[in-house]
Amino acid sequence: MLKSLFCLITIFISLIGYCQPSNDNCANAILIPIGLGGYQIGKFTSVETDISTATVEKDENFYTTIQTAGQTEKSIWYKFKLPTTRKCTFNLKQNGNEIPGNSAGFTVYLADKCLPKSSQAEDAMLASQSVFGSSFYPCMKPGEYLVQISALNIPKGKLYVELELDYPEKTYDKLNFPYDFGILSGNKCFKIVKLNWVVFQQKII
Repeated sequence: MLKSLFCLITIFISLIGYCQPSNDNCANAILIPIGLGGYQIGKFTSVETDISTATVEKDENFYTTIQTAGQTEKSIWYKFKLPTTRKCTFNLKQNGNEIPGNSAGFTVYLADKCLPKSSQAEDAMLASQSVFGSSFYPCMKPGEYLVQISALNIPKGKLYVELELDYPEKTYDKLNFPYDFGILSGNKCFKIVKLNWVVFQQKII
């Protein structure tokens, strides 16, 4: 009898481990694919993840916003890479309303190694949210980003994330709107430290 009970407990524990989502740990963060080697503009959606049996890693950090909401009992991870500056809106979503809106949130870190620290969330410039919703920043830095989706212990269901990427609203960043330096008089040498799109003419006297 005791042997049978032990076997049942062992099987039960094994099933719990098996049912954890594949991105339960930071090291297994699921990539959000961005086309054209990361340069594509538009909306990019992750795969859905069932957060029902997610866990928390030892020494895992949670941003202040998430701690205050008590969403430190479950977490799953995503990641993405920006090879250039982008205007970015990050969205946490679900199909339907199975998960209460205030029981899950997200934090984005400018980090390429696990486990990220709270200071790296501030570097990412996207405000951490303790609800389903979005966060926006007009000029995200190039780099690798880790996304931590965290929740209370209660939520059961699937969620996903969505990136909306566009060109930053920066003057002279596009070929169609170059800066006109006018006519440069004389045969003078000059140096441009940071160049976006520019138009200039040189007049030889």
